[in-house]
Amino acid sequence: MAEIADKQEQDLRQDDDHGGSVVAESEDFEIDGEQSSGSELGDIDVSDIDASIQDLKAAVIRTSLGHPDLAEILHALGVAYATRYSWLDDENDLKAALRYGSASVAAVLRGHSDLPEWQETLAGLYIDYYQASDEIGDLEAALGYYKAAVKGTALGHSDLSHRLWGLSVSHIYRFHALGQVVDIEAALGYLKAVIAKTPLGHPELADYLRNVAVLFQDRYQKLNELDDVDSSLIYGKAAVACSILDEDAHQVCQLLLADAFTLHFQRLGLLEDLESALQLRREVVAHTSLDNPELPSRQEDLGISYSQRYQRLGELHDLDNSLQLTKEAVLGMSLGHSGLPSCLRNLSVSYSNRFQRFGNLEDLEIALKCSKAAVDGTPVGSSALPSLLQSLAAVYTNCYQKLGDLQDLESALQYDRAAVDKTPPGHPDLPSHQRSLAIAHTDRYQKLGQLEDLESSIMYGLAAAKNTPVDHIEFPVRQRSLAGSYIDRYERLEQINDLYSALDCCKLALQNTPQSHPDYPICQVNMAIAYTHLYRRLGEMHDLESAVKWNKEAVYNTAADHPDLPVRQQSLAQSYTDRYQRLGELSDLEAALALNESIVNNTSSISQELAGFQVNLASSYMDRYKKLDDVNDLKRALELNKAALNSTKSGDFQLAVHQQSMASIYMNYYLKFGEIKDLDAAIEHDRAAINTMPLDHAGLPNFQQGLTLSYLARYEKLDDIKDLFTALQLNQIALENTPSKSPNLSRLQRSLAHLHEKMYLKTQDAEHHAQALYYSKQSIKPSTASPDSLWNASIYMADLHMKDNLPEALDGGSKTDSSRYGRPTTWNKALPDDEFQKVINWLWKSIVKPIFGILEQNCVTAGRLWWCTSDILNYLPIHAAAPFDSPYIQSYTSSLSGLITARQKQTTRDPELFTAVGVTDIQNRPELELPMVPDELKKVVSIWKDQKVIQLLNEEATMSNVLKEIEVTSWLHLACHGQQNSNDALKSGLLLTDGKLELGEILNTNLPFAKFAFLSACETAMGDWDLINEAMHITGAFIAAGFQGAIGTLWSMGDAEGPKVAEVVYQKMFENLDKGPDVTLAAEGLHLAVQKLRKEKAPFHKCMPFVHFGV
Repeated sequence: MAEIADKQEQDLRQDDDHGGSVVAESEDFEIDGEQSSGSELGDIDVSDIDASIQDLKAAVIRTSLGHPDLAEILHALGVAYATRYSWLDDENDLKAALRYGSASVAAVLRGHSDLPEWQETLAGLYIDYYQASDEIGDLEAALGYYKAAVKGTALGHSDLSHRLWGLSVSHIYRFHALGQVVDIEAALGYLKAVIAKTPLGHPELADYLRNVAVLFQDRYQKLNELDDVDSSLIYGKAAVACSILDEDAHQVCQLLLADAFTLHFQRLGLLEDLESALQLRREVVAHTSLDNPELPSRQEDLGISYSQRYQRLGELHDLDNSLQLTKEAVLGMSLGHSGLPSCLRNLSVSYSNRFQRFGNLEDLEIALKCSKAAVDGTPVGSSALPSLLQSLAAVYTNCYQKLGDLQDLESALQYDRAAVDKTPPGHPDLPSHQRSLAIAHTDRYQKLGQLEDLESSIMYGLAAAKNTPVDHIEFPVRQRSLAGSYIDRYERLEQINDLYSALDCCKLALQNTPQSHPDYPICQVNMAIAYTHLYRRLGEMHDLESAVKWNKEAVYNTAADHPDLPVRQQSLAQSYTDRYQRLGELSDLEAALALNESIVNNTSSISQELAGFQVNLASSYMDRYKKLDDVNDLKRALELNKAALNSTKSGDFQLAVHQQSMASIYMNYYLKFGEIKDLDAAIEHDRAAINTMPLDHAGLPNFQQGLTLSYLARYEKLDDIKDLFTALQLNQIALENTPSKSPNLSRLQRSLAHLHEKMYLKTQDAEHHAQALYYSKQSIKPSTASPDSLWNASIYMADLHMKDNLPEALDGGSKTDSSRYGRPTTWNKALPDDEFQKVINWLWKSIVKPIFGILEQNCVTAGRLWWCTSDILNYLPIHAAAPFDSPYIQSYTSSLSGLITARQKQTTRDPELFTAVGVTDIQNRPELELPMVPDELKKVVSIWKDQKVIQLLNEEATMSNVLKEIEVTSWLHLACHGQQNSNDALKSGLLLTDGKLELGEILNTNLPFAKFAFLSACETAMGDWDLINEAMHITGAFIAAGFQGAIGTLWSMGDAEGPKVAEVVYQKMFENLDKGPDVTLAAEGLHLAVQKLRKEKAPFHKCMPFVHFGV
């Protein structure tokens, strides 16, 4: 510190700006002719000083201009005037003191021993005059004279420290006037030099240390560098330690240290900093007398600390203490008190906090009055005004959220914008003001749906985030706000980059928020929201499970009386709903419904959020209605949606969503009861929803498509071609409004193809048939379609061709085949393999070849491929259409959700159990004898020789035994007859010794350890024609019940082929003996087995019935 002081003094001594005189050296001066005051002021007798002034004036007059004593007489006269000014506070005395002081300095000879003292005195007078005049020129004069005084003072002189102190104070004043960091740097340098020369125990040392701590805080407010807060803490602690013997000084130093701890807490969020600040402020307030004028401001600061702890921990007693102390502070300040506006603002914050906790409108009204009074009582140019404007904006935002009055939102925007405009660049408060303005724009966007508000929200949110250091306590908050804006824009424009940006912001917020922080559940909810959108966009199950996880944790970590609990419960309910829609588990649906019911029941009838909650609950009832077909759920959904619509104001952006929800309910009413009035109501609400949506909203095509389906239903009801034409037009408009990269494009193209085909069937206009083919082809372009939409589109194209070609391709008689089927199966001897090949050729040309081409165009030239079929394609061997040497290993899946679930299953047991079931004949059914079954099981068991195997052959293969074993087995081989029931798919099953193991029983069986099933029976993979959009068959039932993979048959299989295929499949699965069987190799094993059969010249229809499902 001594080195700093020496350098500071050396720099100063090289500065010749002011030399020996700051004021122009002139010997012309005028003697005042004022009268003596000749009076007393209270206990002060000024007659002596009056007499002294008169004597000195006379002495000046008697002294010639060149006399060596003139300067001393002028100096003494200046001091006399300064003394009287300090007693009477008469500005004329101060002016006279400056005049004579300046004249004395100008008259003294350079090098005079008293010159530094006189310069110091004159500098002090200019400081006094600056405080009265606020003229920067007076401050510059003071700086000049202090510099000259220091320069003329020897290094070891006892007055040097005092003059350095005065110089530092002058720089502090100039910093507050001009805001230049250079003045802080200079003041810090001079003060450090003073401290270096001040011994411990000196009565001024604590004040010097305190001022250094204050300067570091000032520089932090300017530069936002954490090191300055740390330095402030160091000097503040030293000041407190050095002031222990002076109670008043000690209290001032304690408050300074409390300020430093508060800044450290605000930056890093460390609770121990806040506790330290609280302890210091409590001690100071406790030792401050009731008549001390500083008591109100000290109560206010203590109230702020309690408010900060309440916001951190949510403890109600902190809120009560904050409110009580701030009230007392306001009452203790006079109307003209300079600290009153700030105190009113803090009182407003306390009332706002209580309003947010309990929702009492009276608290909100008081908060608004206090905040308005704070702004009105602050001068326009005050540096405190921006933060007061932001606080007022925050109260207006609360008013809007409580009452829904758009004017309150406009007021919030107005004051937020003013706060940003009045805050200088680089100010630590600027990011806070920018974020507040971003939130106001978000609120208006959500109210009115104007895209410019959303863009403004992102612009200000980005600025706030970029201006906030990572270690700042508000960094997570500003990242969360920005994430919300990105989510809003993603929902509007469907640009996936916005979704990734939102997730990045959410992760940053979570990583930088302590788990003990009350905002941590908010971070968890935001993570859930981002993952939910990712799941809905990409369909990845792990994203959905992440959303469920984060939502569960957020709700668990939220207090029962927390105002945000309903919103967090709603988010969890939506995740349960998404999972229900994906996996079909009724427990997820019931959980979502229970949550939504609780939210609605616990939401105030005047809450702006109630309508949205009601629509969500209605949606849950609709889901349960579709699952259980209970009309009471349908009625409840309608009742809730009507209530939501009635409470939603015209012009509200959410009105479109509520209208569309109502349309969906009426459509379900129509489907249930068939009344045209319900269908017309659906159309009316669909139209209302479209008319409410902004034209550039990404969701508009979906709403238009909803109306399309309503008109299509009307056409199918009334057979009025006008309705079909309207549906076609709406679908065309929806397609035109969909971006080229939208994931919905392929679906809309397929829908339009479907409508053109209906129009063709109605009018026989070939142009419509051509359009149907055109849009079907468009829908399978890789640039516009997801993999599942490629398959579905190809299937639809095939369906268009099949209307004329398929009957021809499949026409033929029957033949008897000894097969694993529960009744004699027909295959016409007159239909040789070349006729069967016609079907295969058609499948290749219409379906398989176009899809293989698309894959090759996208550099996918080998690997696994899954077919997800429906309708008539469940009966056709699409896999068989591929060339003999195809590089693709083909599988089937009943649904995409089933495949994803199977891939994610991890449950296993040690050791794994292997179960082989075989039935060679059934009593009284000699035609069903299967003599090759024992040989097949023998080969299978020989491959499983090192595993724990359970065999159930013939009389042991009862339904009860089989069900018992498959509940604990991992690997299952069934060699028996299969039977498809065309009237009731759930009655299809496997024929065992004592009866048929039906598909329904399989679905109801819990198979926690299941991995793979080989169903060596016929028609186990044939779907039910009547179950559109979902292939329901025996193999699919084993997958749905829990097996990850399965092999079944599309039609009757030969008894001789079973053992051959099984042997190759299991050999492939067991190729890595160290790791055991691998379920993911089953498809490749089947691929090799079929190739082997074809090499052995087996008939084509005996090679092709085997199909693989699952992983």
